[in-house]
Amino acid sequence: MPLSRITVMLVLVLITTIGLPAGADESRRFLHHEPGGSYCINQAQAGDAATASGHGVSRNDVIWQRTIGSAYSNASYCLDGERIFASNAVELHETWGDGTPLWIVPGLYSYSDAAKWESVCADVETNSEISGATVHCWCVDSETPIWDVDIPGCTIRNRCIAVSDHGEVVAVGLNMQAGFARIYCYDAATGTLLSRYDCADGSSARNLEISSDGAIVVLRAGIMLYVIESATGDLRWSGSTGASAEPLAMSGDGNLVAAGFSWLRVWEWNGSTYQVKWTASWGYNYLMQCAFSEAGNLLVAGWYPASYDRNVVQCFDPESSTPLWTYNYTQSGGSYQDIPEDIAVTSQGDYFVVGSWGSQFNTNDEIHVFSRGSSTPEFTVDAPGSIYDADICHRANGTILVTACGKHVHANEMGSGGDLFSICDLDPAAIDEALSLPVLSAYPNPCNPRVMLSYTMPSAGQLALSIFSSDGRLVRSLDGGCRRAGTHTLSWDGRTDDGDDAASGVYLVKLRSEWGVTCQQGVTCRQRLVVLR
Repeated sequence: MPLSRITVMLVLVLITTIGLPAGADESRRFLHHEPGGSYCINQAQAGDAATASGHGVSRNDVIWQRTIGSAYSNASYCLDGERIFASNAVELHETWGDGTPLWIVPGLYSYSDAAKWESVCADVETNSEISGATVHCWCVDSETPIWDVDIPGCTIRNRCIAVSDHGEVVAVGLNMQAGFARIYCYDAATGTLLSRYDCADGSSARNLEISSDGAIVVLRAGIMLYVIESATGDLRWSGSTGASAEPLAMSGDGNLVAAGFSWLRVWEWNGSTYQVKWTASWGYNYLMQCAFSEAGNLLVAGWYPASYDRNVVQCFDPESSTPLWTYNYTQSGGSYQDIPEDIAVTSQGDYFVVGSWGSQFNTNDEIHVFSRGSSTPEFTVDAPGSIYDADICHRANGTILVTACGKHVHANEMGSGGDLFSICDLDPAAIDEALSLPVLSAYPNPCNPRVMLSYTMPSAGQLALSIFSSDGRLVRSLDGGCRRAGTHTLSWDGRTDDGDDAASGVYLVKLRSEWGVTCQQGVTCRQRLVVLR
């Protein structure tokens, strides 16, 4: 057998083998995540190793980590967590891939965002030829932008580009060379300019947020907040924050806005204006970042002291200035800064992620994931350097996905390089429901070329079973329609839908299924498959 085949088989064995603790006398079935997908497996419960997380599964499962020569600035999920859109150069990744980009578009310094539920991604990059910026918008299917817009006479800033969750609007806040901040709003499908709003002279764009449907945009510029309607550019409201800083958040419906400096303040829309709902502070700490859930039922604040040696996280019900709970990171020490750079909250406010700069002595992990109900982190990840941006997604099947990016060294340390992470975890409630999820398997694997595919449906429902190449192209549609509950088996002869032989390589078998009341959004199981000819 050629060495390359032996190597592939050994890798597959390492990926799929599940070890049981010695002397285990109990086992149960639960959902396990691997780069190839999600699987129901049997795992022993004996020993600390099986229960260290309190959930009976291994936590903080880094699916992949990609390290490059320069720092990443942003990372966002689109297509309900199926893809990760990241920027230094612009990259698109498969969440369950191996860290190899599906495509890369080289460029100058850029910042980016993506629609949470759709395939729309956008970035704004420095364009030295026009002494300004260029806004690009992509559909994830292609590395060729669907539109580009040049904006001369301006400079860009991080957190000043946003794509609405449902992909209707791209909004950008720019610092114009004439000495003021300007908001541009574009139709995401066509690049048509919807509106433009000029802020007061002397203002400087610091942070921008957009409502879920793209109708409302808020820009923090200098000490002011400007809330506009994207379709017309009409000013909905403006008001002073009293300090020029970055923290800014808006609820999905645009009715709640939060900002801060040495305090956290929430404004609420009453139908005609935004009124102060409440203001809170936390000792002698400064607010670094804040974030609402899309549903507007959770507000998270990240604070840091003047000594820059400890993060503080607070979780709020937006109806009250009294935090639900407070979490203090371990004091880090050293001269480098340990502060919470970014926060992202799941749509319904059940989980959130905090990304930190880290510290000189690497005292604290840089990625912390919390649930609304507990000040004890669900899990943490130790990154090699500072985290600049993070996003989180809670899937219908119970999977919690986290992406985070930044630079490869901590805080103010000198050095180059950047890291991008794809991380998965499991909602504890989903473990008890593992037996109600579909199971997909392939044998033999590797195959040459015929393979038997088996899937188990927990109840009757619609499904689609397909095979994709490693670059995401559909190779063969194998089964579809409504299927009864139980186990079904079929074979693949190694041919494409066109009748051609599929080449040797790695393929992905996907089972998309929908059934029952609680799974109407569907569940996708994946199985990696190696074809050797």
